[in-house]
Amino acid sequence: MRLKKNKQGMALEVYERRKARIRKRLGEFIDQEWKQEYARRLQKRLRRHCEELFLDYDEVPPDNNARERGFRPAVLIRRNRYGNGSQRGAQTRIC
Repeated sequence: MRLKKNKQGMALEVYERRKARIRKRLGEFIDQEWKQEYARRLQKRLRRHCEELFLDYDEVPPDNNARERGFRPAVLIRRNRYGNGSQRGAQTRIC
């Protein structure tokens, strides 16, 4: 994420070299033998999608903060209503 955020301030060859280093480390992770189920699951997903790093696409942000902020109002409404489907139900629960 830091590399993507600092891309504008660095030379293209520096960016590409650092991106290649990340890909190398990713490859080392993928090739390693893992005992933990969650690590093997991640390894399988990375094998399938390792060529789709967000570093290769300028239009893709390195995080999904904008998407998370978009969901926040709906989550707050749900939380304030205590999961009730109507305003009347929420008022009944509060009283």
